[in-house]
Amino acid sequence: MDLESIPGVGEKTARALSALDDPERALRAGDVEAIATAPGISQGR
Repeated sequence: MDLESIPGVGEKTARALSALDDPERALRAGDVEAIATAPGISQGR
């Protein structure tokens, strides 16, 4: 999955999300807690 193809996700956010074990699963599931563990990403984002 090309993370930058998601609306609102740029290069910096895509790089942070790629640090997750399975970013595609977290995004598809809407797993806010898992996504918020990415560096520089908070639940409010």
